[in-house]
Amino acid sequence: MDKHSPRYLSAQYAAPEFSSQCPVARTVGPMASAIVPGTAIAIPASGIEEAEPNAGDTQESAEAAQEAQCEDACAQKAFNDAAQAERDARDVYGKILPHETTGLNYSERIASATQDKIKAQNAMDLYWNELAAQEEALKAARDNLANAQAFLAATQPPHTTKANASQGSLGFFEWLASVDGNQEAAKLLNDPSLTGTDKYTSRTFLSFTSIGADDDATSLENVRKAIEHIKECNDLRESDPQCPGLQPLRLNTFLMALGEVNANWTMTSGITSANYAHAVYAGEASYANENIAGSFMLSTYDPFDGWYTAERQHHLKKDGTNIKHYQNIVNGEFQTTGFGVNTAESGATGKYLDHRYAQEFGRETTHGVDYTYDEFKALFDVYCAVAMNRPDAAAQSRLAALFSNKLTNAQQEYDAAKSDRDAVGRKMELAQECYDVADKTLRALVNKKDATQTVAQFLNARISKAELDQSSLKSRLGRTAALQSELFQAA
Repeated sequence: MDKHSPRYLSAQYAAPEFSSQCPVARTVGPMASAIVPGTAIAIPASGIEEAEPNAGDTQESAEAAQEAQCEDACAQKAFNDAAQAERDARDVYGKILPHETTGLNYSERIASATQDKIKAQNAMDLYWNELAAQEEALKAARDNLANAQAFLAATQPPHTTKANASQGSLGFFEWLASVDGNQEAAKLLNDPSLTGTDKYTSRTFLSFTSIGADDDATSLENVRKAIEHIKECNDLRESDPQCPGLQPLRLNTFLMALGEVNANWTMTSGITSANYAHAVYAGEASYANENIAGSFMLSTYDPFDGWYTAERQHHLKKDGTNIKHYQNIVNGEFQTTGFGVNTAESGATGKYLDHRYAQEFGRETTHGVDYTYDEFKALFDVYCAVAMNRPDAAAQSRLAALFSNKLTNAQQEYDAAKSDRDAVGRKMELAQECYDVADKTLRALVNKKDATQTVAQFLNARISKAELDQSSLKSRLGRTAALQSELFQAA
């Protein structure tokens, strides 16, 4: 083996590990030695003497060779370390960033998570709207239940409530207000500002009403007639073959009072047979649509003969005759009604027609309280029995049974509404949980993507540095090997 080869030199002059400095120990004396750390080799003094003419050069060359070898070993180790650092960095990169090196990447995962969040949000919006609707239904059911409870209590016994026949419907509405809490019907019969002033006579519309008078629409007897006319209207409305599926109109306390005021006004305001003007045309506040009629025939007259029967025939013939009364009766948008009957005779009033009828039609309830025909009639019958001091056990029993059933139905409706609301509430909670999970997942992916990018940048920098270090050390190793060869050839 060539003693000047790098491997040979490496065996004779082994450089200490992890050191770039290789100090030379010298011993002065007859047996001077050049000791290379890590060896036990001594160079005889005679050898030095034989080469004495070039001793300085030889010593310097040996030291330079030793330093070059040391530099070579250190550079080799640094090169190996840099290579290992590159391998480690690439191994870590592959382990902790698998989705960036193979398969699904973060952009796709974030897009998928974003869609999941949008779906969860849409579900929440849907259930939120449904929950709001269920809350409204539950509130209505709760109000109906409270109303039924109040009326059932009021029937035990109603004779403790003040009742005065001379006050007519005003007394009834005031008694009713003590149960349902709504004063609007009673106020309409007490406050002229609610209906206004007749622009033709400069009198208030309410001034044409005489509370409780025998012929007045507010008398208890005429209120009873009005209630029965409403039943007739509902029977015609529900049986009309041209308008199937119509629901019965509910009796509204405010519209009942309004019908009474308007029936009285039409009787005493000077209206002739040729001018059945509605009060609203004379300046009355507008609360509802209205049908008005008058007759000579007193007790034998039925306003629905003209409003419904005659006008329906014109409707079927399509002959162009005005049929607005018929249209009011069969209009599906109307939900509530009120009715007034004035039974004065022309001889007593000096007016052109006897008996006046006014029916009011309302859409949604904005004033007063609504009742079915059976409910309103039962309440009115019990009140009249007390007001006229004619106890009616049967009427009392009917009222109690009616509102007992109403309470039972209201309780069932409330329980069903609560169950529906609770079911939607649970769905809403689940949708909220799904949204929270989707939102958390999306946030985590975004944060992880940011962190991953930071780690990737760090590892890429380490790999790049290791590659640069290796490139630099390769050049350094080449220069060191050339220097070693030159030095040992000189030595």
